[in-house]
Amino acid sequence: MQHSEALHALRGRATDSRTMWNTLRAVVPAALASGIQPGSLDGEAWTLCASSSAVAAKLKLVLPLLLRRLRQDGWPIQRIAIRVATPAPTPTLTPPTRVLASRAPDAVRERLRELRRRRHADPDPEA
Repeated sequence: MQHSEALHALRGRATDSRTMWNTLRAVVPAALASGIQPGSLDGEAWTLCASSSAVAAKLKLVLPLLLRRLRQDGWPIQRIAIRVATPAPTPTLTPPTRVLASRAPDAVRERLRELRRRRHADPDPEA
């Protein structure tokens, strides 16, 4: 990484982004800060990643305060963009396509059917 100028610059921008976020963490309410991650830094524009659209909406309300604080600390930021991070898709479970036949003896299966019929006829026998 020390031999590549582009990677060195990228690492410097990432470090600056984290440093700027650490500066603002004291200004942003803790409940809101937990849903924000520092994003990319590109010249005079900085991106913050919000965990949801609700967090992004609340963050927009405090953007002028955040910009003012960064400028007071000497950061040449002119614009803060907000990006809502898309959550990773959750895998969906598919139901089995076929029901396996029971290996129980016929007498046991018949007894289970009888018990199910009784239960449906009187769902709460203890009441």
